[in-house]
Amino acid sequence: MTNRELIRYFYETVVSRHLLSELPAFIAEDCVLRQGDRSVPLGPAGMADHLNALRTTYPDYTVRILRQYQDGSCVVSECMMTGTHKGPWPGTVPSG
Repeated sequence: MTNRELIRYFYETVVSRHLLSELPAFIAEDCVLRQGDRSVPLGPAGMADHLNALRTTYPDYTVRILRQYQDGSCVVSECMMTGTHKGPWPGTVPSG
């Protein structure tokens, strides 16, 4: 698969269908989320925790790639996530 196809597969299949067993093929063990000056170790286990939290809040969520742009090996994807807001998420209350 091309880089664009891999990203599309990750979001539209792995994430949307909640196939957590496939995360190690996409998320490196040493993956880190950077939020300003803060670094949060993520890795496949951290990504699974995040996706499980999303699934609790939005039990039917799916992600669809709308557009992709590529420059060399760098791919930028515009995505839309849809789902029913049934659980809490930081700063929000369930809206249904």
